[in-house]
Amino acid sequence: MASPNIVLLGGRRSMKRQYTEVIEKFGYKPKILMQKVHKLDTVIGRPRAIIIVRTQVSHRTADEGVFVAKKHNIPVIFCKSSANSVRDALMLLEDIKPAHQKILVG
Repeated sequence: MASPNIVLLGGRRSMKRQYTEVIEKFGYKPKILMQKVHKLDTVIGRPRAIIIVRTQVSHRTADEGVFVAKKHNIPVIFCKSSANSVRDALMLLEDIKPAHQKILVG
C-alpha cells in the first residue's frame, strides 16, 4: 500500500528539497505545488492533509485549496515557509482526526 500524500501549496523554490525531506521523514509522500494549478481538485487526489504556506501562496490558490479540503473533508494546516514550520504542521497532523479542520501554525 502506498503511503498517503501530503499536499503542500506554496513555499519557496529554494526550500523544495527541505520540504520534501521533512514530509518523507513523517512517512508521507509529498506533492509540492508552488505555482497555480488548473483544476487543483483533480491534481491533488485525496491527500491525508493540505498544508498551505501562507506567506508564499496566492490568495486564489489558498482559497481553492481550502475549498477542495472542505469538499472532501481533508484537514488544512496553514504555516510559515520554513521547514521547521512544515515539521510542526506534520506533528500537529498526528493529533488531527481525518475530519476537516483548519489549523494555523506559527
